Amino acid sequence: MKWILKSSLVLGLPFIILYAYNFSPLEINIHGFVLKKINSSDFKEDTLVSSINDNPTKISIESLNFDKLNSTDTLSVLTSNNTDTFNSENIQNTIFNVDTNTNIKLGIPDSSQQRILFIGDSQSGGMASVLNDYCFENGHNLVATFTWYSATIYNFGYSNKVDELIKKYQPTLIMIVLGLNEMYAKDLVKRTSAANLLKAKIGEIPYLWIGPANYMEDFGINKVYEQTATSNRFVLSKDLNLPKGGDKRHPNREGYRIWMEHVARFIQTSDLYNFKFEIPKKFGYRISGRIITCNAAKERGY
Repeated sequence: MKWILKSSLVLGLPFIILYAYNFSPLEINIHGFVLKKINSSDFKEDTLVSSINDNPTKISIESLNFDKLNSTDTLSVLTSNNTDTFNSENIQNTIFNVDTNTNIKLGIPDSSQQRILFIGDSQSGGMASVLNDYCFENGHNLVATFTWYSATIYNFGYSNKVDELIKKYQPTLIMIVLGLNEMYAKDLVKRTSAANLLKAKIGEIPYLWIGPANYMEDFGINKVYEQTATSNRFVLSKDLNLPKGGDKRHPNREGYRIWMEHVARFIQTSDLYNFKFEIPKKFGYRISGRIITCNAAKERGY
């Protein structure tokens, strides 16, 4: 009988202590961490408590399912003194800190894999390899690059090539770089119409329109593209100081890396693109996507 009483006391004493602690004003501090007490009166369906340590990372919490939280639940969690509470009505697009031990891909925001279609004039040919490096490092797939040498917005707007590429490669993001051959263009109304035709082909697919790397002042083509690519999806490149290649019209290899870093910063700081696009740790990955080329001097397309 005595051993039964002793066993009951040994097993039951911790529960008695925790129960008493739950109603006590005192706090237990273990190596800088506080054993917090959260009961049903403090925890509701629209409340989330995050655990934070000294090396926080950041994640998006749009995918959390608050329907599964039970208002009758009682939770006790080890946490630091810096505890944040969020209201579910305002929780979408909120970034909060979590323990670095959790298995979450680093970066802001969500790092969903993209299928990228890259189209443009001869500038796209030089930029494609650097873009491929960014895709490889960030988990994206450069499914195809279509370089149309000597092309202008007329070729892309009035031909059916873009329609065919979209149908074949099913991109989740289209990147465009145009304008090198339109520095002196003055028929801006007509080019605006052609730019709108290209935009209509893209439809609801997210896109990023990259302006040309000007080595001279244009007559308004940048403004045409910027106004066409609404919702802040245009990257102005004309003010960049890019090292020139041998032909003095295109950037050299280092110039394309500087240019793509400029584009990457635009993507990373924009709320419109929900994927990582950080600078690669190395360059020169083998291009796995399809490379398609043609020349407008021989193939006008319309």
